[in-house]
Amino acid sequence: MLTKAVSRRFTGVLNGWNISDKLEKVRVPSFVINGRKDLAQDFVTADYFWKIKKSKWVTFENSSHTPMWEEREKYIQLVGEWLDSVQ
Repeated sequence: MLTKAVSRRFTGVLNGWNISDKLEKVRVPSFVINGRKDLAQDFVTADYFWKIKKSKWVTFENSSHTPMWEEREKYIQLVGEWLDSVQ
């Protein structure tokens, strides 16, 4: 859940956007990621992990919002391992 301080950073269509009440409806395995330097800090991302039953959560320590570029090798490795585990 976003705090008021964080949600004020969003403008336009993201201002006030929240789907936390719908996350329990997700029935497919989900790979939840965030970066340590991302606006989506752990307290924001935690809802996704706890409410989606079949989820794995990884925080990339040296990334902001784009770990697929900032920590590319680690990202590819972890996504591959996760895909292998859900097949």
